[in-house]
Amino acid sequence: MVDAVQIGCTRIFTFFSIVQVVWTYILLQLTESCNGFVQFDYIIKQSSTSFCSLILRILSRNVIVFAHNFIIIAIVITLVGPGWHFKMLWFLPGLLILTTSLFSVLSFSLSYVHVFVMY
Repeated sequence: MVDAVQIGCTRIFTFFSIVQVVWTYILLQLTESCNGFVQFDYIIKQSSTSFCSLILRILSRNVIVFAHNFIIIAIVITLVGPGWHFKMLWFLPGLLILTTSLFSVLSFSLSYVHVFVMY
């Protein structure tokens, strides 16, 4: 009985830490995509920089925050979780797909706002 509870707690703790870090990444991307036009309004109005550079600035800042928070996942998997396996490398294509889709959300939101800011 005690072993089952300990295994359940370690799995829950591992899943909770992974989900918390990934959800924080998604939430930061969506929040900053909504606030991106307010943050860069002076750049949008006064210069002719491309939206891609503004979007990549937001995206790179959030990737750095995610990499910093990924240390928590590495510690939890190493110390509490099941350990490292080669199947965990499937996380990298998933992260790439997630970042690409969030990039498209950012580019859509900033280009949609650009229409209202400029006209």
